[in-house]
Amino acid sequence: MEIKEVNRNIPEDRENSNERFRVRYKDKSKFDLLVVNICRIKTNEIQAFSFKSSDLPDKDSIHFSTSINNGKFQVDWKGISSSPKTKKKIIDKVPEKKKPVTETNTVQIESFKPIVGKNPKVLILGTMPGKDSLRLNEYYANSRNVFWKIIYELHNSEIQYDYESKTEFLKQNGISIWDVCHKANRESSLDSDIKNEVPNELNDFLKANPSIKIIAFNGQKAEKLYDKYFERFDGINYMTLLSTSPANASYSFQEKIDNWNKIIKPSS
Repeated sequence: MEIKEVNRNIPEDRENSNERFRVRYKDKSKFDLLVVNICRIKTNEIQAFSFKSSDLPDKDSIHFSTSINNGKFQVDWKGISSSPKTKKKIIDKVPEKKKPVTETNTVQIESFKPIVGKNPKVLILGTMPGKDSLRLNEYYANSRNVFWKIIYELHNSEIQYDYESKTEFLKQNGISIWDVCHKANRESSLDSDIKNEVPNELNDFLKANPSIKIIAFNGQKAEKLYDKYFERFDGINYMTLLSTSPANASYSFQEKIDNWNKIIKPSS
């Protein structure tokens, strides 16, 4: 059975908004079951909904919304009626006790494929996905990471909270994103814990996308890792930006916005 799984990350300031967001599945003939995981970031509660492809409407999406009713996190959808074929489950994730950071506790993680549209102008490079990103299979999924807020703010647009809309927004604005590391050992989400890293094939990526004229490092660690493994290309403007990570708390959001504005106006 072919299963298509879609994850949606609901930050605390959106969980009681009742605003609808789309979960897209495109061609329903390519899978048998659609699984939609809605994660409430505040509590790590996940509600998983399963829909048979034969029950899905011909349109390419279902509309979901979230709300808080009598203190409970509730998920509703529109576009398909409830039936015994639709299963619902709730998983409460209990945080594990934090272990001391030692070499034996490290695990090997892998980065995602790059997000790249047609003729990108900017490549933003991070280091490796954090734990929230790995869990949800989304770039910059930590609700306290301001990456997406900055990107939308730079383009004077209202932020969208479904991941497909975010990635499409990047492509439409000529921005691609990837990480310097393909594989690495790391215990936490901190860049300082990255060990035994293996870089991505960035040289091949840049040769395949000659329209890229700016490489922006999301923090100093990404720059250091890049310079460890790669030469800098002529004709590309390299810039190191303030990290959007919540660990970089010494700078205000406005200071980060002003700094990241360089990818829109490189000469400023």
